[in-house]
Amino acid sequence: MNLQNIKEGDVIKNYKELCKRLNEDVLNGKSKVLQMTDFQRYFSYEKNGQKFIIKEIYSNPIEKPDNKKGGNIVYLEHLSLLLLDYLARHRYNNSFNLVELTMKDIAVITGMCKRDYINKTFDELQWENPEITRYDHNELRRRFETKLHKTIDQMLLSLGNDFKLYSRYGYKIKKKNGDNYYWAIANDDDNTKITEAKNIALRSLKKNPDDEKEKISFRVIVMRYQIEQFYQKVNDILYEKYGWEQIYKTYFIGFGENIDINIRELIKTNPILQKERKQLNTKIVNYMDQNAQDVYDKNNEQYEKDMNACFGDQDKIKKLFKMKDKYVENQKILSDILLKIR
Repeated sequence: MNLQNIKEGDVIKNYKELCKRLNEDVLNGKSKVLQMTDFQRYFSYEKNGQKFIIKEIYSNPIEKPDNKKGGNIVYLEHLSLLLLDYLARHRYNNSFNLVELTMKDIAVITGMCKRDYINKTFDELQWENPEITRYDHNELRRRFETKLHKTIDQMLLSLGNDFKLYSRYGYKIKKKNGDNYYWAIANDDDNTKITEAKNIALRSLKKNPDDEKEKISFRVIVMRYQIEQFYQKVNDILYEKYGWEQIYKTYFIGFGENIDINIRELIKTNPILQKERKQLNTKIVNYMDQNAQDVYDKNNEQYEKDMNACFGDQDKIKKLFKMKDKYVENQKILSDILLKIR
């Protein structure tokens, strides 16, 4: 697979063009489904109609899902059942086919986290436990939302490939009409403006914005905990250029109008839903706690290697980063407060 011909933010007009850029064969049927799943090991993307919007290109491919290794496949059955139940109830009660949900909405609905994850501020967390630092909070959010993105994307892709539902990403824009504001779904022209604004915002967050050789990507922004700063810059640029008050990303999800699905069969009893949420939540919390330990161990290992390579050079040693001894403990405390369902 040739990733040299794509970059983050690229808008590729269709599947055939994507395959051409990646130097991959154009496939059909089940082979295409497996191919698209494999693509997601190397990069993440949004679908907008036939178009592919490249979100992130991974520096290392994700391992293929494996139940024994805790890959995303271990969550998909729970997630699919819970989301299909929610959509079926919505359609049965409201007769609307399409539902708008943010990533965090899906996380709360399916029990991947508590609503406290969205609502509780850092100040409230520190009042509960003064040991928690802003770095600790940012780290939990970075790790959890990375897992959340990949897991939800894989679930929606799987359900779409099984022809059980339709889903796509989109932006909602708060626009002004005279003295009144209204929310609009972004069209192709709007999406182009948003992509351009994101590119400008990304470049502005370089350590040296005038250095053309310095590489910057959304992954770097995530690792620096600059996501909120990045999106604030995007909103500022769009307001200055087009008068848009705010944008946010959302999923549009629903059953196809002509899909033969028995809605009532998808609606589960409350005991079943509670059991599924609890099982999913337990798996997510266990993953997060183990991942915190893995991140800490990897940092320690890298720190020891870098220390040995410094040969006592104090200037180089001062630039090394070593996680605090309480990193894992504080991550587990936050996981318990913000994620774990009792």
